[in-house]
Amino acid sequence: MLEAIEDAKNNMGDFNLKTATNYKVPESQRRGTTFKRGQLLELRRMMYTTKMEFNSRLFALRDKKEAMIAEADGWDKRLDEIQNMLPDTRILEKPSVPILLEEEKPERKAEYTSDSLREFKKEHDEAQKRVRARWP
Repeated sequence: MLEAIEDAKNNMGDFNLKTATNYKVPESQRRGTTFKRGQLLELRRMMYTTKMEFNSRLFALRDKKEAMIAEADGWDKRLDEIQNMLPDTRILEKPSVPILLEEEKPERKAEYTSDSLREFKKEHDEAQKRVRARWP
């Protein structure tokens, strides 16, 4: 315990001096705005890299899930074929095949079809009518 206190005293420096109102940072320890901006840019780059790595792993997992669902769908079809050959008394209930949810493909929100464009135009025209009704 005494050794830890002694070590802290030796390595902490003069704490009171640094909290004094007239304390000035030595030239060798000063960091300018250019240095801090560089640090900020490096942190942003690291955040971007981390997000991109996370997204690539997430997409890989989603692709694996899609492949597993396709495989399970194949098994389901094969099981239907086998059950069609069996008498009705021997047929057992089979589990449902999982599906990929719409939330798992957010990039599809940017895709459009003729129907979605017609729906958008209809909603847009209705909104324009409401705006015109307010302002004669």
